[in-house]
Amino acid sequence: MLQPSLAVLGWVFPVLAVVGLVWAIATRRTQVTITFLLAIVVQTITLWFMSKSIGAETPYMAYKMGYLAIYPLAIFGALALHAVVSRSVLPVQTAVGCTSRCWATRAVPNEPPRSIASTRARRSANGWPRADAATPSPTATCYPMKFAGTCRS
Repeated sequence: MLQPSLAVLGWVFPVLAVVGLVWAIATRRTQVTITFLLAIVVQTITLWFMSKSIGAETPYMAYKMGYLAIYPLAIFGALALHAVVSRSVLPVQTAVGCTSRCWATRAVPNEPPRSIASTRARRSANGWPRADAATPSPTATCYPMKFAGTCRS
């Protein structure tokens, strides 16, 4: 089994987790996650000492608990990212919206760009229910739901 270490995790994840943990200690809403992480640490240390006392080659259960600690650490990393992004000049919604729009437009490269003329044509096409509402005919088709009292002959 692969031993949990910084070489396995990289350096970005632990740095974000530590920054998030420092921020989480000051936040009351994250006490449950901090308690969960502390329980994992205590159990990991206990399992490591137990496996060494019986002469096991690898503290397998302690390693498993170390890998379980990745989940609360990921939450702390997300909290760190949230703390940084929420204090930035550009709102997150704007950044996410711009990014997703760029990705969406690149995903469909053959779609022609929308012109102002096509937008005007669509607006004028939507005007017919209001124009015909003043003079309904006996053969008119009414649209009671969307256009409330307007008819088209």
